[in-house]
Amino acid sequence: MGYEGIDFTWWNNREGEHSISERLDHFLANNAWCQAFPMAKVTHGSAAYSDHAPIMLQTKACIPRRRSHKPFRFEAMWVEGEECGKVIEKAWSFNHGFGHMNDVLQKLKGCSESLAKWNKQNFGLVHKRIQQARDKLAKAQAGNNNTLNKVELQQARDDLQC
Repeated sequence: MGYEGIDFTWWNNREGEHSISERLDHFLANNAWCQAFPMAKVTHGSAAYSDHAPIMLQTKACIPRRRSHKPFRFEAMWVEGEECGKVIEKAWSFNHGFGHMNDVLQKLKGCSESLAKWNKQNFGLVHKRIQQARDKLAKAQAGNNNTLNKVELQQARDDLQC
């Protein structure tokens, strides 16, 4: 089926002449399956703390979606700072006067908007930094077996875990 991404799916975590990288993991398909899913695509990913790279099979065509309003997601890292609780308290204390259930809905909306704004001001573009760390790891893993630098690879893995 072919693939996109790094050339191997397993590495023995050794450097130099002792380094071994192999493409152990595959997707297999017969002609009937390939005709049923002509846009299928296999991608080798990068793993921060595993000697196996994930492989993903996409069976639907890549259709660009319109940019729409992103759904709100609460990030676990927010609770580590004491400011998060204050942002929530301030947003939740506002009385909209719509009636019990509508007030709750408005408070949730106000809270999510306040947290999103606070997140952008305090944490910046976390998702962009995560993607940059993934790219750095993929680049480190895509290197030649004999030139793989374990220190660089470990640093890329650590960056992704932070």
